[in-house]
Amino acid sequence: MTLDEARRPRTRRLALAAAALLGMIGAVVAAAPAAQASVPPAPPGWTRVFADDFNGAANTGVNTADWLYDIGTSYPGGAPNWGTGEVEYMTNSTANVYQDGAGNLVIKPLRDGAGNWTSGRIETQRTDFAAPAGGKVRIEGRLQQPNVSGAAALGYWPAFWTLGAAARPVGATNWPASAPGNARAAAARPTSTRTPWSTTAAPTPSRCAGTSTATTTSP
Repeated sequence: MTLDEARRPRTRRLALAAAALLGMIGAVVAAAPAAQASVPPAPPGWTRVFADDFNGAANTGVNTADWLYDIGTSYPGGAPNWGTGEVEYMTNSTANVYQDGAGNLVIKPLRDGAGNWTSGRIETQRTDFAAPAGGKVRIEGRLQQPNVSGAAALGYWPAFWTLGAAARPVGATNWPASAPGNARAAAARPTSTRTPWSTTAAPTPSRCAGTSTATTTSP
């Protein structure tokens, strides 16, 4: 992925290939295509401030100098079940979050024989991403959603978003005032088929995050 800023006017490589299928034992991960090239240069007039090509060895975790793993079922001091009724336990295991050796990051939810879910949620260490005064900020990523639809898709909730820097010290208890912005999210709650959407964020310093979840919330 890349993040550029400009005073006037490409993240690739983030592949969320996961399908948390409620009612099924296990999870299906679609095969992401191999990345075709390295991170492109910033467009004219823009300055690159962050990039990750996820080009590490297969079955390795993310670079923790740039990323941190959210662990458990909530932010420290935050609402239970991430505030959205999610049923999974987030881990830093390469069973759930790993580079595939082909320039992709995979976030994979898993369900064990007892029906317990695990998955992954990562966010940037940095929290200072923001447009310069009078300028713009551009976040770009290449993402692959689970290759499922209809009833098979119910319950999964992958997302790629930004959240205001003020959220981290208080466990996101100040949401939505902390200005979230979904670059890409796709929800498939138990009574609906999946619906992708995107929103814009308020002009506040942010961190970037990605997750794949299983949820039991109502529409």
